[in-house]
Amino acid sequence: MEFVGALIVTLVAAPVLRRVALRRGFVDRPGPLKTHRAPVPYLGGVAVFLGLVVGRDSMLALRALLQAILPHRVQIPHGC
Repeated sequence: MEFVGALIVTLVAAPVLRRVALRRGFVDRPGPLKTHRAPVPYLGGVAVFLGLVVGRDSMLALRALLQAILPHRVQIPHGC
């Protein structure tokens, strides 16, 4: 469940942040020591980070919900 949310956020955020980077000039320009021939937008890592945060936060929210619903004697593993 958390993976799906993180995947969707990353897939949606990556193209949006790519356009923002190209418009604002946040790009790595080609040079003599670089292998790419066209400007490469930065900000892709931001999309990955947003996906990571959404996945983590949804996991923590699910864990808190399970702890509120289940009896206090039931131990919830840290992976949930």
